[in-house]
Amino acid sequence: ETIAEERVDIATNQAILTIELSAEEMQEVVDHMAEIQVRIKELQEERAGLKV
Repeated sequence: ETIAEERVDIATNQAILTIELSAEEMQEVVDHMAEIQVRIKELQEERAGLKV
């Protein structure tokens, strides 16, 4: 398999998984991603403080 074919396979699998997720599960994923974004921002701010 070429890299392009592998990418298509991965994209197809991701699409199937997305379709299979219920709305509730999708909301849980979104909430978790939001929590991760907050933590990333906190870490970036901490790192910026250390660079002073």
